[in-house]
Amino acid sequence: MANIGIKLKKARERLGYDYDFVTQKAKIHPKVLAALEEEDFGYFKSPLYLRSFLGKYAQFLDLDREQILSELDILPPELKSKEQDYARSGSMPNKIILVLKTAIISVFIVGSIYFIFLGVKKVLAVFINNNDINIESEDLLDVKAIEDDSIVVKEAVSKSNLEENVLLELTIKANEDCWIRLRADNEKIFDSILKTNQSETWKAKDEFELWVGDASRLSFILNGKNVGSIGRGIIRGIKITADGIKLP
Repeated sequence: MANIGIKLKKARERLGYDYDFVTQKAKIHPKVLAALEEEDFGYFKSPLYLRSFLGKYAQFLDLDREQILSELDILPPELKSKEQDYARSGSMPNKIILVLKTAIISVFIVGSIYFIFLGVKKVLAVFINNNDINIESEDLLDVKAIEDDSIVVKEAVSKSNLEENVLLELTIKANEDCWIRLRADNEKIFDSILKTNQSETWKAKDEFELWVGDASRLSFILNGKNVGSIGRGIIRGIKITADGIKLP
């Protein structure tokens, strides 16, 4: 099989992903991931399912999808028989898909006509009601100005209160692509890949909690102090407070 499973596993580990992260982002069950990396292709109901999940996983790992699929030249005998059975019964799923597409298009057209009708009706109602309004335009402008000033004052006060409550400022820079998950005061604020040379800054009142795919790829600045690297490999549940960075 040209070591398809080995290629998938090495690509995943190179990116610093674990099964939980791939499942969350690519929506592929961990058992399916394990079957692909261990080349347990008999796990799949048919070659159609196998090719679908393999192509999706390869593309998620930035591998050449077509090249990986082309390496499936030799299928286990049990998969070949299932593939033939599925091909003979393939007309019915195609008909179902066609019916669903037609129904969706019909609903979309009817919904569009309905909303256009509501829009025209609303415009006419506004036009008719405007003929009965006797309030001077200057008065309306004064009211609007007062409301705008009130909004600006409220926003300024809210921003000032927020800055007073911030005790921590954390900057993370990626030397290589690395997945991180960050929580600030028990609220998730970042869950993605930090690209090479990308840096991001976050603020918190009490603490941060951090998960990283490979800590050696990251450098840290806490409250203006350069902390540097904090370790290697996957680290989960790193606590960051005003006292410093505490590894689990």
